[in-house]
Amino acid sequence: MEPIDTKYIFRGFKAEGGPFVSMVTQNNAIVFKAGDLAFALTLPLYRNICSDLGADERQLKAIDLLIERVKAYQKNNPELCKVPDVDAGEEEKRVCRPNDEDKEENQI
Repeated sequence: MEPIDTKYIFRGFKAEGGPFVSMVTQNNAIVFKAGDLAFALTLPLYRNICSDLGADERQLKAIDLLIERVKAYQKNNPELCKVPDVDAGEEEKRVCRPNDEDKEENQI
Protein backbone atom coordinates (compact mmCIF):
# COMPACT_ATOMS: atom_id res chain seq x y z
CA MET A 1 0.00 0.00 0.00
CA GLU A 2 1.19 3.50 -0.78
CA PRO A 3 2.04 5.54 2.35
CA ILE A 4 -0.32 8.37 3.32
CA ASP A 5 2.52 10.45 4.77
CA THR A 6 5.51 10.42 2.43
CA LYS A 7 7.55 12.99 4.36
CA TYR A 8 7.94 11.09 7.64
CA ILE A 9 8.46 7.46 8.60
CA PHE A 10 7.02 6.79 12.03
CA ARG A 11 5.29 4.39 14.37
CA GLY A 12 2.97 5.65 17.07
CA PHE A 13 0.88 3.95 19.71
CA LYS A 14 -2.30 5.07 21.43
CA ALA A 15 -1.37 6.37 24.87
CA GLU A 16 -3.79 4.07 26.67
CA GLY A 17 -4.79 0.44 26.40
CA GLY A 18 -1.47 -1.23 25.68
CA PRO A 19 1.12 -0.58 23.00
CA PHE A 20 -0.47 -2.72 20.29
CA VAL A 21 -4.12 -1.78 20.70
CA SER A 22 -3.91 1.05 18.18
CA MET A 23 -0.75 1.54 16.16
CA VAL A 24 -0.33 4.19 13.48
CA THR A 25 2.38 4.53 10.86
CA GLN A 26 2.98 6.57 7.73
CA ASN A 27 0.65 4.07 6.00
CA ASN A 28 -2.47 5.19 7.88
CA ALA A 29 -1.67 8.54 9.52
CA ILE A 30 0.09 11.86 8.98
CA VAL A 31 2.41 13.98 11.12
CA PHE A 32 1.98 17.68 11.73
CA LYS A 33 4.69 19.31 13.83
CA ALA A 34 3.74 21.76 16.58
CA GLY A 35 6.12 24.31 15.06
CA ASP A 36 4.26 24.28 11.73
CA LEU A 37 2.69 27.75 11.57
CA ALA A 38 -0.02 26.61 9.14
CA PHE A 39 -1.01 23.65 11.32
CA ALA A 40 -1.81 25.90 14.27
CA LEU A 41 -4.16 27.92 12.08
CA THR A 42 -6.02 24.84 10.82
CA LEU A 43 -6.91 23.46 14.25
CA PRO A 44 -9.91 25.76 14.95
CA LEU A 45 -11.36 24.86 11.54
CA TYR A 46 -10.78 21.17 12.27
CA ARG A 47 -12.62 21.60 15.58
CA ASN A 48 -15.57 23.26 13.84
CA ILE A 49 -15.78 20.48 11.27
CA CYS A 50 -15.65 17.83 14.01
CA SER A 51 -18.50 19.62 15.78
CA ASP A 52 -20.54 19.87 12.57
CA LEU A 53 -20.03 16.14 11.98
CA GLY A 54 -21.36 15.35 15.46
CA ALA A 55 -18.18 14.71 17.45
CA ASP A 56 -18.91 14.44 21.16
CA GLU A 57 -17.82 16.90 23.83
CA ARG A 58 -14.79 14.79 24.83
CA GLN A 59 -13.36 15.06 21.32
CA LEU A 60 -14.06 18.79 21.13
CA LYS A 61 -12.46 19.35 24.55
CA ALA A 62 -9.42 17.34 23.46
CA ILE A 63 -9.06 19.56 20.38
CA ASP A 64 -9.44 22.72 22.49
CA LEU A 65 -6.65 21.51 24.76
CA LEU A 66 -4.50 20.59 21.74
CA ILE A 67 -4.98 24.12 20.38
CA GLU A 68 -3.81 25.53 23.73
CA ARG A 69 -0.73 23.28 23.77
CA VAL A 70 0.25 24.14 20.20
CA LYS A 71 -0.19 27.87 20.86
CA ALA A 72 1.94 27.59 24.00
CA TYR A 73 4.61 25.61 22.15
CA GLN A 74 4.80 28.22 19.39
CA LYS A 75 4.89 31.10 21.88
CA ASN A 76 7.65 29.45 23.92
CA ASN A 77 9.67 28.16 20.95
CA PRO A 78 9.50 30.76 18.17
CA GLU A 79 12.90 29.70 16.85
CA LEU A 80 11.47 26.23 16.14
CA CYS A 81 8.40 27.53 14.28
CA LYS A 82 8.25 28.09 10.55
CA VAL A 83 6.15 28.06 7.42
CA PRO A 84 5.93 24.43 6.29
CA ASP A 85 8.18 23.41 3.43
CA VAL A 86 9.59 20.52 1.43
CA ASP A 87 13.37 20.40 1.07
CA ALA A 88 14.79 20.26 -2.46
CA GLY A 89 16.48 17.06 -3.51
CA GLU A 90 15.64 13.61 -2.16
CA GLU A 91 12.80 14.81 0.06
CA GLU A 92 11.16 16.61 -2.86
CA LYS A 93 11.50 13.50 -5.05
CA ARG A 94 9.81 11.37 -2.40
CA VAL A 95 7.13 13.79 -1.20
CA CYS A 96 6.18 15.38 -4.53
CA ARG A 97 6.17 12.31 -6.73
CA PRO A 98 2.79 11.50 -8.32
CA ASN A 99 0.52 9.19 -6.36
CA ASP A 100 0.29 5.62 -7.59
CA GLU A 101 -3.19 5.96 -9.07
CA ASP A 102 -3.15 2.44 -10.50
CA LYS A 103 -3.45 0.82 -7.07
CA GLU A 104 -7.07 -0.05 -6.34
CA GLU A 105 -6.76 0.60 -2.59
CA ASN A 106 -5.78 4.23 -3.28
CA GLN A 107 -8.92 5.03 -5.24
CA ILE A 108 -11.49 7.26 -3.55
